[in-house]
Amino acid sequence: MKISEIVGIMEEWADPCLMDSWDNGGLQYGSMEQEINGILISLDVTEEVLEYAIKFGSNLIISHHPLIFKGIKDLSLSTHQGRMAYKIIKNDLGIYCAHSSLDLAPGGVNDVLADEFGILNSIPLRVHEKRFHNGILGYGRVGDIEPLTLEELVRHVKDRLGVEVLSVYGETKDPITRLAVCGGSGADFIEDAASFRAQAYITGDIKYHDAQLARELGIVLIDATHYHTEKPVLYAVKNRLKDKILEEMNMKIYEGPTFAVKRY
Repeated sequence: MKISEIVGIMEEWADPCLMDSWDNGGLQYGSMEQEINGILISLDVTEEVLEYAIKFGSNLIISHHPLIFKGIKDLSLSTHQGRMAYKIIKNDLGIYCAHSSLDLAPGGVNDVLADEFGILNSIPLRVHEKRFHNGILGYGRVGDIEPLTLEELVRHVKDRLGVEVLSVYGETKDPITRLAVCGGSGADFIEDAASFRAQAYITGDIKYHDAQLARELGIVLIDATHYHTEKPVLYAVKNRLKDKILEEMNMKIYEGPTFAVKRY
């Protein structure tokens, strides 16, 4: 099986035309004609991810976050990017990235996250300009859930996303029946979540002024981290590929966080 066949499966799902103008995705290194020995699915492409791929004989890495995002000034081996490029080229690894296209795709990052919390009648927090590609597309999701206290919702987030420590901004004694979610950095959609009457909003990368805004709008913010709110989509990618690939293909998911976090 060639990289082109895997790219075809991914782009039938996460169409490149959905990619935002600021984004960079697609095949970032390798040849479409390259034969695949194994696939590694990861949120990021890091030196640890490359070592993992090499160790387990995976010569195609499918990542959510782009390997090449901003301009590269040099590839000296004294730099992180230089060392990465050296390992990729030396080991003949293909790198394919689906970022904002996978955020927006039906069954992508935000649909998977909404499903984790049993959100019913899910709709986007903000509709994307490309509305009619397999239905209405947009950023984040909001909808109804079975009633939960805030304490129950917090426990549910920890259990479903496998996160040990959460930052929760705000409080409510009312049962939470309407929930908003957004994988990654979703602070831009706090006002959208409030406008859809969400009582709580789960996302990542919350800053001080984001929490202040949420308080003013009367919505509880739960920061479950960028990593943990996007991690569930890795399994959706694996399942999508398994459904489409008839022959047995060695596929692994890199679950390790992209950097170590210690709680003191």
